[in-house]
Amino acid sequence: MCDVFISHAAKNKKLAEKFSELILQLGIGVPAGKIYCTSTPGQIPNGDQFVKHILTHLNKAKVVIAILSDDYADSHFCLEEAGAAQLLRVQQKAECLIFLVPPASYSKHLDGMLFGIQAEMLNDINALTNLKPRVENILGLRPIGQPAAHLARSNAFLKVVEEADMLALLTALKLIDVKYDDVRLAPPPRPPAMLPTYKLKLRVHLRNETGRELQIGQIGWQADKSRNAPATGRGYASGFDVGGKTAVPAIIRPGTAFNFWIGLHETSDVNHLHELHESKQLGTATLPVNIAGYSGEWVRTL
Repeated sequence: MCDVFISHAAKNKKLAEKFSELILQLGIGVPAGKIYCTSTPGQIPNGDQFVKHILTHLNKAKVVIAILSDDYADSHFCLEEAGAAQLLRVQQKAECLIFLVPPASYSKHLDGMLFGIQAEMLNDINALTNLKPRVENILGLRPIGQPAAHLARSNAFLKVVEEADMLALLTALKLIDVKYDDVRLAPPPRPPAMLPTYKLKLRVHLRNETGRELQIGQIGWQADKSRNAPATGRGYASGFDVGGKTAVPAIIRPGTAFNFWIGLHETSDVNHLHELHESKQLGTATLPVNIAGYSGEWVRTL
């Protein structure tokens, strides 16, 4: 049976695995066989009833560590695990430790069964440092390694947390709509029989729902020219419109709607472009984003 039970959302699989590896196993010295994490391959044997398997190990754990993220809060199963862990704590059968994954917050996520429970942020180096002697004491483990080694592993784990935080924030950069601008240009002098030319733009509308100020850079675009779609290449015939401001890099405040555009070939057929977009074959847009010093990319196939 396990000594440490890691309660986490399925979407936080990498975070849970790295927490087990870097913090619990290498940092504190908890044997891998004493850690129960459903993300670990083979943790639940083929053919077993997984709910019974999870509850059996949860009930035998000495320490339950809940990695509480937005995805965790949206999962009824995860919240039921947290409630069961609190019951074990009240019965003095196990310690229950809660770590919040940014952008999760105390006020938003510690309610219901978790209301009033002390928690710490998973990206707090002091919280990770203090976890070591606490788990050693609960499990009766002999301290291993030097403090500097545990600090180095904790810092390596913080990089994983930062990556997860950035991915969560990028999902809060909401796609509102995709439209086409079909603008008739004033034609140069030409014979009367010649048709006027048109300029087409693929315009992507978004809204910053991250709750944070972000900075966006030059757009990247990849598409198959054979499909009569926009050309390929970072920064090709593209631009922004943020409240009438078009310069990049641009600062986007929380709640602000903005759009960016990709220039299309003048010969493109709008109906054909709509067909490509419906089947997500038009192309892939890449939007460089910087949030609180962390860099990432919002990528969407259109």
